[in-house]
Amino acid sequence: MHPDYDGALLHPEETTTTQINERSDFQPLRRQAMLRDAENPQKVWPIYSDIMRIGRKPDSNDLVISEPWVSSSHAEIFLRRVTAQQPGDGLETAYYLQDNSRYGTFYFQDGSWREVHRQEITLRSGTQIRFGSRSEGRLLEFLVEERS
Repeated sequence: MHPDYDGALLHPEETTTTQINERSDFQPLRRQAMLRDAENPQKVWPIYSDIMRIGRKPDSNDLVISEPWVSSSHAEIFLRRVTAQQPGDGLETAYYLQDNSRYGTFYFQDGSWREVHRQEITLRSGTQIRFGSRSEGRLLEFLVEERS
């Protein structure tokens, strides 16, 4: 032992107490974002981290779509923390789709299909998406569910 070391790890100066809520039924709500196949709702691709990469190339994407009109690194869905709309509410989280493709990504909004190409859009739960082809691509739905 070093001559200047007295062997004590901590020198408590104050004692504090913490009151623990004893409710056993309390579970914080967690949000789970995912893409779901609109024609086969049992097929679901959860977004486990803050980003999901979508494209044709298997080794660099989380969701692989093997269709000729889907680029090798077609798009990303990611979570961003933004300032809340109400002052004093701090930060909110929102999901975005960033298109990085040659042919674009299509999404259904306000009753019609729209295209995003090399830009980003804000995603809302329920947004329908097609990668690379408005008419031939697999129809997916972006969802955010609250889970306990």
